[in-house]
Amino acid sequence: MCPYDNKNKHESTRRESKWISVVKSFLFSPSLCRRRNPCVVTRAAFLDLLACLCGPASGPAEGEELASLREAALGIVRASELLDSSALPSAVPGGPPYLQSLARLAVSASVESPELWGAESCGPQLLAQLLQSGAYEVRLLVLDAVLSRLQRDPADPGPLSAAHSTLAGLALRETHPHCLARVLRILSLLDLPWTRGLDTLEDRELLSWALSLCQESTHSVDVLCAALGLASRVVVHVVEQSPGGVSGAVLPELQSWGRLVERCGRDEQPAEVKLTTAEILVAATPAVLANKALPLGLAGTVALWRSLFGLLQDEDQDVRESAADFTCTAPPQLLDAQHADVARSPVCPAVALDLGLGLLCRLFHLWNEAPAGVLILTEWLLGEDDPEDVAQEDQSLEEDEFLFEKGEANLWAERLLWVRLLDRHLSGLVGAARAGVPVGGGELDRLSALAAEQHGAAQERLRTLPPEPRFLSTADFTRLSIARERAGRALDTIGSLRLAALSC
Repeated sequence: MCPYDNKNKHESTRRESKWISVVKSFLFSPSLCRRRNPCVVTRAAFLDLLACLCGPASGPAEGEELASLREAALGIVRASELLDSSALPSAVPGGPPYLQSLARLAVSASVESPELWGAESCGPQLLAQLLQSGAYEVRLLVLDAVLSRLQRDPADPGPLSAAHSTLAGLALRETHPHCLARVLRILSLLDLPWTRGLDTLEDRELLSWALSLCQESTHSVDVLCAALGLASRVVVHVVEQSPGGVSGAVLPELQSWGRLVERCGRDEQPAEVKLTTAEILVAATPAVLANKALPLGLAGTVALWRSLFGLLQDEDQDVRESAADFTCTAPPQLLDAQHADVARSPVCPAVALDLGLGLLCRLFHLWNEAPAGVLILTEWLLGEDDPEDVAQEDQSLEEDEFLFEKGEANLWAERLLWVRLLDRHLSGLVGAARAGVPVGGGELDRLSALAAEQHGAAQERLRTLPPEPRFLSTADFTRLSIARERAGRALDTIGSLRLAALSC
């Protein structure tokens, strides 16, 4: 090593040792470090300096002076108001920041690097005391540190595994929305089942509570997203534990969860809620959406697929890209050979939409529900827009709002892509299912009448447009042309089904 480097290292070590000596002299000064100092702002400033010197950036615990300083700092934490926040009135100026400064030291010792502080044995107890603090500022700081630790290394919860019961109890009684959201996110990353004291919470009880919390938290997006994520984690756990089919006792809760997820994926929801819904559907794809046993029944499962396809066409780019990740979690054996390799890596939303429709059609065969699948996709092909309502809506909005509301992506092109993808996959499904689709009466007749009505209405509206409508009434013309194409393709599908039935 260069002598110059040795000199620099020696100087750095000497300066650090000098700082530690200065801090230790203050540490044992009754005028700065103890409760006798009436100025909590001064105490907080000194504690922040102490946290910088004692943290992992300062080096390992091998240095005798540093180890001694950390031990003394832990002594200050134990003797402070942090573990007895009632001793510090909330009205004291600077009280909450002072408690947070104490909490940063305690978090470093109990959560971030207990081995550095030599606190492996007392760390879990200290963490439990912090989580029970009466000051929400302290709980929030501690929960953020715990969540960060879990997200960084979910496979190694370390001292957090011992706090499972404390976290479960905190979730059931927490009233501060930000703290509640953090603890719910933490619990969704920990193993199930939950324990509270000596009791183990049943999956159904936990799921019912999480769903109730979702219903009560519509005023707080943060809590709603966290509660929905936890409920979804429980649902996936319940389904995975019941490969032969879930019990009837928990089925109402599973169906309630499905309806809630579908509602949270609708267009009118905030972007954060839709993003959470997309992540949930991606995580639930192998266990729920692509499950051979249909744990939510056909209608509930198909509703989730429809929600996923809607998110793949959402106006928010982050939502679309997040929803497209379902291709990475879908069972590879259900993907066709042409796309199996592509789908194991992230793909663009348009490709994911194509892959998803193909996967759903294969699932209809796997579920022995191909005839029902034909009727479902035909209804999707028709859409929910009535041409008359569409035209009236167009009159109240500027064309540019529709044509370019997704940035550079063209809204009409996306709608047309959806229609043509649906028609292509539906045609393949019809070829295999035509023998099982009832062609007389019932649902097919209803769809046929609806398609004929929509096609006629679109044609009539197009005839009332001014000359050269493609240029003079672009929005009206494009919307009505798509509506006519949707209805026409649906009529073609229904006609091919009836023709095949006559030839049998």
